[in-house]
Amino acid sequence: MGRETRTAAQLRAMVQVRMDALPEVVELARRKNGAGLVVGPVETIRADHQGRNWDIRTVSGGVGYMTQLRAIVDELRSRYDLTA
Repeated sequence: MGRETRTAAQLRAMVQVRMDALPEVVELARRKNGAGLVVGPVETIRADHQGRNWDIRTVSGGVGYMTQLRAIVDELRSRYDLTA
């Protein structure tokens, strides 16, 4: 059975919610008076060797959060495909 599908907007929102919930991002938003990180757009990619067909490669508003972004995106990529 394949993965469930989601729209680009749904996938981006799922990543954004998870990023916003990270304790260090909560603290960053507190220090910046509510301004937090903004997850970049969902990119359609050619299916990789695991069949994953989307990615998010950018986050703005904070330096040093790519490791967290990558972990979140990779976990969701393993569970959801981008709708065609």
